[in-house]
Amino acid sequence: MANRPRRLFNMTWVTPLAEEPPVDPPVVLEPVTARYWRLAVNEGGGQGLTISISELTLYDATLTAIPKAGAVVTALANWGGNETPDKAYDGNAGTWWAGRTDGQPSWLQVDHGAPISVGGFGIILRNEANTMPGTVQLQYSHDGVTWLNYSGVLRVRGGSPVPVAGVEYRWGYNQRIWRITLNTTFHLSRSGLQNIEFRSQPGVPEIPSGGRAFATGQWTNSETAEQAFDGRPDTNWGVGAVPSYVGYIFPTKKVVREVMLQARVTDFSHAPSSFVVEYSDDLQQTWVRAGRFGEYPEFTPGEKRLYAVTS
Repeated sequence: MANRPRRLFNMTWVTPLAEEPPVDPPVVLEPVTARYWRLAVNEGGGQGLTISISELTLYDATLTAIPKAGAVVTALANWGGNETPDKAYDGNAGTWWAGRTDGQPSWLQVDHGAPISVGGFGIILRNEANTMPGTVQLQYSHDGVTWLNYSGVLRVRGGSPVPVAGVEYRWGYNQRIWRITLNTTFHLSRSGLQNIEFRSQPGVPEIPSGGRAFATGQWTNSETAEQAFDGRPDTNWGVGAVPSYVGYIFPTKKVVREVMLQARVTDFSHAPSSFVVEYSDDLQQTWVRAGRFGEYPEFTPGEKRLYAVTS
């Protein structure tokens, strides 16, 4: 009886499932000083032949762009012509590097000739959908031989939002990333929600801003991850997959005490029947569980439920 939800008006407060053994504390990312840096890219293009990056930018601890002049830029492979590695590190978003991958992983490497302190990075994508990378990961090395991961594997193409050419996608050490992983839904094969709120204060509605939403994917172009965080009654996020995830990259180490989930008015069965709330302080290398929920009655159309979490 203790784990059954309590209902008040159109809200349902839900208590978490019994906790599993304690998880490790969060891994907090800090700026790293190293000479060699590279962007590992994978899942090249829609045809699996080419990966292109218009511009890579490395940022220091204050998230100020590190000057690019004098850096030596190399890559695992080059498609040819004028699409050489240096074109992705020249400060011009109108040029690009294209690496031949044949569907295999590739990388773009930067050497400033001396160690530099890096606290984040950004990429601008080429205006060619078939050459956008599926995932990226920033790595560093002190000797150019042994490589360590600075970030986790970060999804670019195939998730949500749909990548936009000419727009910088930036990740920084000071971010906190929150996500909800829908392990099961009442529909069984589709996931979806109308609204999600990661609240710092219980009972205080909060629409996020200044960051970026992301998700496993989207069912249609009108069901993007951003629409789960806009607070509107006429938009939804949805994807044809279970399990799935949806989350938000906050620009600061945001503390969350309460999560609000609202079911869609139509297709309300796409709401989760079990899910996990997690956050990452090291650009998705590790995730810390803040709450685990499940085994509740099915959502009603447009119903909101509140979940207490710890962070």
